[in-house]
Amino acid sequence: MNCQEAREVLAHDFPSAAHEQQLQAHSHIRSCGRCQSRLREDTELRNHLKGLVREKLSTEFKEKLFTEISKLRWQKAARERRIQFRLAAAAMIIAVLLAAGAVWYMHRSPSNLIDYLVEDHQENLPGRFMMTSSSPADIERWFDGKLDFPVHVHSVHGAELVGARLCRVENTRAALVFYRCHSRLISWFIFHQKVPPSHSDTAPQTSSARGYSVIQWNEKGLTHAVVSDLESGELLEMLSLK
Repeated sequence: MNCQEAREVLAHDFPSAAHEQQLQAHSHIRSCGRCQSRLREDTELRNHLKGLVREKLSTEFKEKLFTEISKLRWQKAARERRIQFRLAAAAMIIAVLLAAGAVWYMHRSPSNLIDYLVEDHQENLPGRFMMTSSSPADIERWFDGKLDFPVHVHSVHGAELVGARLCRVENTRAALVFYRCHSRLISWFIFHQKVPPSHSDTAPQTSSARGYSVIQWNEKGLTHAVVSDLESGELLEMLSLK
């Protein structure tokens, strides 16, 4: 039952209206805010008119009265349409901004990731490791169940394995393994890559930020990134990546 039918059944109280129609009309009114508002307006108008001195109204007065009522209802409907339009426009703007943000995130410069890795490396001072061990097997067992991929701890020529912890890279949980070469710290990040499958394996790429060397490559669905203040050539030799 639509709005017009429900209002006719309830407002005019047709004798011929079946009990089922009345039930349907009441059910519609309870769930329709516009009909509830319309009935309240009609009730207020009738109550107001009852308080007036009863006299025969002229045809001209009736026409003006109903013209004004129609004008007020039209204005109210126009306001509702403007509000709905503004809400729809706001929703569209928000959707565009979210889409733009997603595009920016997917195509952001790699330097942002490199800066993040270097900053994380700088903040990890000795004694802040979540797990301290020089045993690759112990560290691999410690990571087991904490990530959705197995962690293989590699050896770094000329460096000592000192520990590991969990971190977040690219808004996902990652493994971070630490090594020490004399007094210099080496951070090895391992996390899920975010590149198309056709680029699943890539050759090591070197870059630098804030005086630190960064070696990054993709292998078997994972991204590896090694950060240290060692020279990139020396770091590549230590990782056996040359």
